[in-house]
Amino acid sequence: MNEVDLDRLADFIGGAFEGAPSGTQVSHLVSTVPEWRHAHDHLVAADRAVSHDLQLLAQTSPPMPGDVAARLHAALAAQAPAVSALAGSHLTGSHLTAPGPGTTGPGRGKAPGGPGSRPSQ
Repeated sequence: MNEVDLDRLADFIGGAFEGAPSGTQVSHLVSTVPEWRHAHDHLVAADRAVSHDLQLLAQTSPPMPGDVAARLHAALAAQAPAVSALAGSHLTGSHLTAPGPGTTGPGRGKAPGGPGSRPSQ
């Protein structure tokens, strides 16, 4: 079984071929070709194991170490005045300007080097 066949089989197991002719073809291969059946069984088992492990990870999250939390809070607090100063402004090129007519908020200007921009002279 080659890589393309494994990809097709994984798509089949994931439901990507439901109602499509490709699904019927893969289903036939799984039911008639031992190599496909073996690969199918292994991929289904692996998918279940990964899903189970992800569910376990989602149930618990380790607490953030106190020193990391303190540094993070300090960094965010230090940035609060700068973020407040930017409220209502947006970037155009490499400087701040007040929003102009027809703009509705941050990010409406052209990004440096984006489509339609010209190099500085």
